[in-house]
Amino acid sequence: CFEAVASLLMNQYAGLMRGGFPGPPRSPLRAIDDLLAANDTPLWASLSSAAAGPVVYAWPLLRSAFSEVLARDEWLMVQDHVVANDPSFVTFVLLAWLTSAEVRAELLRCNFAEEVAAVMRRSSRVRANDLCRKAYQLRRKAFADVRTEGGPSFAALHVVGVGVNGEMVESPYGRCVYAPLVGVGQG
Repeated sequence: CFEAVASLLMNQYAGLMRGGFPGPPRSPLRAIDDLLAANDTPLWASLSSAAAGPVVYAWPLLRSAFSEVLARDEWLMVQDHVVANDPSFVTFVLLAWLTSAEVRAELLRCNFAEEVAAVMRRSSRVRANDLCRKAYQLRRKAFADVRTEGGPSFAALHVVGVGVNGEMVESPYGRCVYAPLVGVGQG
């Protein structure tokens, strides 16, 4: 059973984390930065002026799979949705966490990258249901942008890594719109 689960996770998510090994993955972090700029320009500008790029504000959450910032039960619920969706969904969960009212307010008060890094390690009161609901909404919006050939969200939905020769590797999920899991994402 362990081998089957490990194989599923590696086949689905290994491409997402490739591209900067042994450091942070460049392509997904660039896509997250583009999505944040498109969806919350004031927050993105504030993080940029604090010299906190996606390596500071996104990589710690991806590296820990949100385990440092969510309580156990909340973390389990979020991971159910992350595993049940295509690899790009984790970027929308991250964007939803960054733009949640509590976290966003804390990040807007930061003036230095070190302060942003501290917020990214601090546990929050963000509820998993709210986080997943917002992630589904952000993904629907991004897919709508893709259908109209607009916005930087195109990169986040399609590019999941950098190939061996430096070329962009696209997601096999294309422009499919996935139905949300029961009870979350309605609205």
